[in-house]
Amino acid sequence: MSRMAFSGLALLASCTNLPRITPSKQPSTQTKTSHFISPPPPSARITRISYKTLPGWNQDNLDNAYQAFSNSCAALAKEPDWAGPCQAFQAVADNNPKQLRQYFETWFYPYEIKESNHKNTGLITGYYEPELNGSLVKTPKYRYPVYGIPENLIDVNMAGSYPQLNNLRIRGRIQGRQLLPYYTREQIESSPLLTQAPIICYVDNQLDLFILQIQGSGKIRLKNGKTLAVGYGDENGQPYRVLGHILAKAGKIPGHHITMQSIIKWSKLHPDEVSRYLDMNPSYVFFRLLQNPKKSPEGSLGETLTAGRSIAIDTRYIPLGAPVYISTTYPDSKSPLNRLVFAQDTGGAIQGPIRADFYFGEGQKAQYQAGQMQEDGRLWVLLPKNSPIKHFCHAPTCYVTPSST
Repeated sequence: MSRMAFSGLALLASCTNLPRITPSKQPSTQTKTSHFISPPPPSARITRISYKTLPGWNQDNLDNAYQAFSNSCAALAKEPDWAGPCQAFQAVADNNPKQLRQYFETWFYPYEIKESNHKNTGLITGYYEPELNGSLVKTPKYRYPVYGIPENLIDVNMAGSYPQLNNLRIRGRIQGRQLLPYYTREQIESSPLLTQAPIICYVDNQLDLFILQIQGSGKIRLKNGKTLAVGYGDENGQPYRVLGHILAKAGKIPGHHITMQSIIKWSKLHPDEVSRYLDMNPSYVFFRLLQNPKKSPEGSLGETLTAGRSIAIDTRYIPLGAPVYISTTYPDSKSPLNRLVFAQDTGGAIQGPIRADFYFGEGQKAQYQAGQMQEDGRLWVLLPKNSPIKHFCHAPTCYVTPSST
């Protein structure tokens, strides 16, 4: 959602990353702004293994997996490494799990992902597509603007001329002959005309709008019955501050009770205080209007995400669009979550070899699950048999250890 969601983690956890972005063909938020220069990314080890060692591989019913991989192939079919597998996929029946499983076993090798210190587990979080109430006209009820991309927002990317600055992006504004930092959330909210930004619509809840910015995309139900779909457009380049930590430090919610649900409850009990604490997070996201609400949400791949089958990953280690096998547990549960998923999204908080954000879909249940999801998990990436591994791992150091099969 390159994009969207920052997951519930962005409301709750300690993080110096920017919100995730969700639009197609937008730069990944894994690229830092001028406020943060990324430390060197960790190296990774990948080892080819047997499908027999994947926990629950034969028990996954592969529901929705056919459509999810169809979306990947829609974006990847013209790339040399994926042309063969995607062409062969056309012969697979969409209602035949056995044939689909055999297809992956025929065309892909599974590789276990480990960090260079041989650690094989990492953090799995969750995200969802929020739904808001809105209006095309500002009213006393609908008074919070959803901004498009400002005309005076400058995005400087110098990596083309200076490769050593690959992890440095600058967003700002021009004043005279100077490039200055772009306006903070507080400045944007208190003086809207500063942004020179178009207004897509207005919504009725300030915290819901904040969550929409974190998730990166969502749907807005208008009073006239129509629905708008919005996706990440850009952001102001200011540092991201975690709302949960802000509220805990202020004594508004006990630190051990910080959840997305507790923050929403607090906001309903103290509506007059919401602006004050949101303004302590200078980061701000601007949106673009998606043309097809039924196709949303779109991930960084430029294709529709599939609930329960799409994840966000760090593209330095896992290629966008690739099949990935995940082994973790459902939030607040010992129930295993072992299934084939697809790397169709990216996010600012999603960094490292063994790191994923699991897309739960839309609605109240998805919101709850995403807000609670912070589990340990393992990842295996499935790569085409006919292509060299070096085509896929883009971290500075990527070790391919001998096959265990």
